[in-house]
Amino acid sequence: DHSKKILNEALQIYKDQDNLDHPIALLREAIELDTKNADAYEALGVFLSKQDKLDEAIALMKRLTEINPQEIMAHTNLSVYYMKLGRIEDAEFEKAEATALQFERAIEKNMAQKLQKKEAEQKKKEMEERVGMFKKVLEIDPKDQVANFGLGSIYLETGRYEEGLEPLKTVIEEYQDYSAAYLLLGKTW
Repeated sequence: DHSKKILNEALQIYKDQDNLDHPIALLREAIELDTKNADAYEALGVFLSKQDKLDEAIALMKRLTEINPQEIMAHTNLSVYYMKLGRIEDAEFEKAEATALQFERAIEKNMAQKLQKKEAEQKKKEMEERVGMFKKVLEIDPKDQVANFGLGSIYLETGRYEEGLEPLKTVIEEYQDYSAAYLLLGKTW
């Protein structure tokens, strides 16, 4: 937490003034406190590159790729720094790495969205089946507590509030009838 606070302080100071020395010192401190603070490595590398300390910026980005090989910005920054140094082949390699990681993330995101959609469709199908089951029970016994409560709950969960009112009212009325019967018999619910 303290490392992140220092990182945020460094970024705020940079935002408020152009001097990089104080933010750089703070970022070094943040990294000392948390040697895996990826955001601090990236910010420090960017600030050092602004001061044309490209060798140190490159070393930081390489360390960041060791900490997290999936860190797209580390590869992107390395590509930029190598380009500034005229190391075109290295720059192209890092650009390709960043592009491959972006493509990989896009595929993962797409697959996750497809899975989420499939799960939502499956849940909808299951709910429709349960609605059908509850309706069959209610054809036999319109006051069945479990079926009315289940049907009303599904309707509420799926945003079909108007349809959910009637079955839930039936549950409440039945509950009140049972409570009244117990009171008449001198018992408490």
